[in-house]
Amino acid sequence: GEAIGDVEASSFQLIGKTQDGKAVLFLDNQFVTVDMAAVREAVPQTAEKDLPEYDSEAEELSKGSKGEEVAAMQEALKKLGLLEGSADGSFGGQSEQAVTAFQAGMGLEESGSADALLQLLILSAAEESIVIKDPTASFDPIKGKTSVDLQPLYDAGLVLEYDDIEGVGFIYDGTPVEYTFPAETDIERGEMSLKIGLYVEQQKDGAIELTPAVALSCSSVRRVMMQEIVLKAGDSRTTAAIENITVSADGAMTKEEGVVFLDEEGAAVLAGARKAGELKLRVYGKYGSYDISVTKKKRLAAIAAAGKIR
Repeated sequence: GEAIGDVEASSFQLIGKTQDGKAVLFLDNQFVTVDMAAVREAVPQTAEKDLPEYDSEAEELSKGSKGEEVAAMQEALKKLGLLEGSADGSFGGQSEQAVTAFQAGMGLEESGSADALLQLLILSAAEESIVIKDPTASFDPIKGKTSVDLQPLYDAGLVLEYDDIEGVGFIYDGTPVEYTFPAETDIERGEMSLKIGLYVEQQKDGAIELTPAVALSCSSVRRVMMQEIVLKAGDSRTTAAIENITVSADGAMTKEEGVVFLDEEGAAVLAGARKAGELKLRVYGKYGSYDISVTKKKRLAAIAAAGKIR
């Protein structure tokens, strides 16, 4: 992860500079400006002279717009594989669909129009050959097999990891919550990974069932022997058992995996996480308890979306 001024980021995209020389970045699905000196310190090879200038008063491009700016954006969308045909400089329905697909792939509001910042991001993405994926593609194995409306899950940026042989999977924000045990001795060493979202299971009749859940994976020198978990968001809290526990070797460590299936009370805790601004978890094992806190807004929004599916 790079430290850029007061911003911490595992990765970022430098898309331009402001008229007063600040850097315009895209990170964590949002646009930010920071001092160029901070970017140079984080990435010494930054070439400022090659950066396009951000004009806050530039025309927003939308259906019906025409001109060189439209043609340049269309050419970039073609490079990204989101637009077919020629870059004719006329913003029509196909261009609107392409912009919407780009916004969806970058986790942005799907307006179908492009302000100055989005134009910079599209041009930058094309230059750096960033692949924009269909955000709903991971759900293909279960589409049409569940009565649950999947649209809110798409909108929240969730993804499905699915084993079509086993017929099981998990829907979450795509990045597990990581926790490293505070260890004074080698025997206390270990780490825990949690996915918070929806457990996916194919029934005998082929239908897909989605259940709010927490999937846990723990690798440690000494078996934690996971037992139950407490979840709290605001004034709501619930306790649930860790089920389906399996144990395997993980090098010099032992790996435990399990799932917590949440009832309506537990789902309500997840659903309230975004409003509360924090989701607290305590995992109980035979040899102690482990406290984990989730505060990142984007992740809380994903967790809340999953909690509303019952």
